[in-house]
Amino acid sequence: MPTRQSAARDPAKPASHFSKVAGLYRQQITAAMTLNSHAVLGHIADTHVRAARALYSAGAPVAECLVQLAGAASFFTQDMAASRTHPHPGLPNIEFFIESLGAACLCDDIVSCTQAFRTANIQNVPAWQQSVLALVVTVFEGKTTLPQGFDLQGAPSEWAPLFTDMFLVVMRKDHAAFPEALEAYFRERWGPSADRVARRDIAAKPSPYVGKWAFHSAALCKLMGGVPPLSKKVLQYVPAELACPTIAPPST
Repeated sequence: MPTRQSAARDPAKPASHFSKVAGLYRQQITAAMTLNSHAVLGHIADTHVRAARALYSAGAPVAECLVQLAGAASFFTQDMAASRTHPHPGLPNIEFFIESLGAACLCDDIVSCTQAFRTANIQNVPAWQQSVLALVVTVFEGKTTLPQGFDLQGAPSEWAPLFTDMFLVVMRKDHAAFPEALEAYFRERWGPSADRVARRDIAAKPSPYVGKWAFHSAALCKLMGGVPPLSKKVLQYVPAELACPTIAPPST
């Protein structure tokens, strides 16, 4: 059982709820691993991310959350490597890739993860998805040059321009622009979507709610040296303690 702090980080549910859900996800991971199949590697990685969200919401120590994120990074890397012989037919869930790469960045395992991603065999990927993911990889690797062929034509509003602008600000190490770029994306894009899912999950019986945290936001803050002042609204999506032990106060 996870070691918890005295209070949940997400007040929508008590810490006991999040701890229970995290335990269920870990049981799913154990069961999936017994299958020893390439077909479940992505599922295991995604379940590690969900378990990490639940643990963070529960108030678990950062080290315990990072164990789950390390698991996500490891199985994502294995999934990408397995695709060389078992190609992925497409890329229906780009968020899974971004959160898994964010997990790798937070766990300082980004090199092996991105190497596996760059050599993965994923078919029928639209050019805009290739560009978005190439930008994410470039930034998480600490590089400062746009990926070759970067083209966002056709990208839906969920992914451009606010999402990509946020990554471009980090690539340029523009500390002055970073707070507003982070604020704008999470207020206008991630937030409304996460809030809709949260309302559904909180009302469900039994409730699978794990929180609204975006691990790639913490990875970006880590790369920028800390969490900037953010509004209370946006801080409910940014798992700040994973990026830096000191959290800046809300700006509004």
